[in-house]
Amino acid sequence: MYGKVIDLNGKERQLRSAKKIVHMVQDAVNEGEEFEQFFLEVMIIGKNSEWKEWWILDEFLEMNPDRKPQWKSD
Repeated sequence: MYGKVIDLNGKERQLRSAKKIVHMVQDAVNEGEEFEQFFLEVMIIGKNSEWKEWWILDEFLEMNPDRKPQWKSD
C-alpha cells in the first residue's frame, strides 16, 4: 500500500501503487516536435472500487511537497 496523498484536485486519496512513466508529448508551440513528459500512474482505492489515473509528475510533487516518492519497479 502506497499511502495517502493529495490528488491534483486537492482531494485526499488512498493509493495502492504509484509508478513513474515517460510519455512523448507533442509541443503545441513548435509543431512536429516532441518532448518527454513524466507522469505518475496511480491506482486509487475508493469506497467501492479501485481505478487507475495518470497525473503529471511535477504537479503531484507540487501538491505533495512532503511526500518522498517510492517508485514501483517493472
